[in-house]
Amino acid sequence: MTTEADPKDTEATEATRNAYSKWLPRVLGQPRWDGAIDLDGGLERAQQLASLARSEPAKGRLGLLPSTLFHPNAISELESLVLAVRHVETLKGGTEAKLPDAVLDEAESLRGTLHKLLDYHFGEDAAVGSELADGRPKRSGFKIAAALARLATLADERKEALAKDTKYWRDGLVDDARKAAEAALAAGGVLAEREILDVKRRAFALLEGVFGEVRTAVAFVMRHDAAFIEALPQLRKVVVRHRKSDANDGAKEA
Repeated sequence: MTTEADPKDTEATEATRNAYSKWLPRVLGQPRWDGAIDLDGGLERAQQLASLARSEPAKGRLGLLPSTLFHPNAISELESLVLAVRHVETLKGGTEAKLPDAVLDEAESLRGTLHKLLDYHFGEDAAVGSELADGRPKRSGFKIAAALARLATLADERKEALAKDTKYWRDGLVDDARKAAEAALAAGGVLAEREILDVKRRAFALLEGVFGEVRTAVAFVMRHDAAFIEALPQLRKVVVRHRKSDANDGAKEA
């Protein structure tokens, strides 16, 4: 006996899938999150923050901020990113395909150019150096896409300085690298289990950034409402560490 899928479930699945496709290029460009990930709890708190940001009077006050300080779509982006990360939870690992030579060659050419640019101009920067030290990825579509997307993000963040380079820099280099990263990822097909975990870590890093922007803005406009500020969640669960009592604590002087 077969049962028809609930239209609401189908709609929700499509929404998370679309959000995942939208955010994946930016997710790949994030550094790996090395800490412990409370993914379910983090998503719940991110959704809670979005709800508070949309409530009155927070929503009205946020609308008074200039777009240079708080983008009008910031709350929608946070909600969309939550959907994208929820979709990551549904991914199942498998065996990915090796990349076609044409896709591999294009990705490697762009990766090499970005590597030279960043190494020459920012090789002593710790954030850049750690990424460059990863070395050249093999034929794995995901690894090549992730390495290329990350270098593209680093270059985009520093393009004002890199654009002065007359040997390797050219207009459209970052966009071409991101497109090549997407092509490599698509050609690679199914992700392996360890690569799904990698996506989760990168997605959480991006989520923390977007979450922080929204929370900071909400906390500013609602700074005179102590109860509202108290209700604002933190993305990471706060761990309270109790100091161990010293053996001499409480001892009274003779």
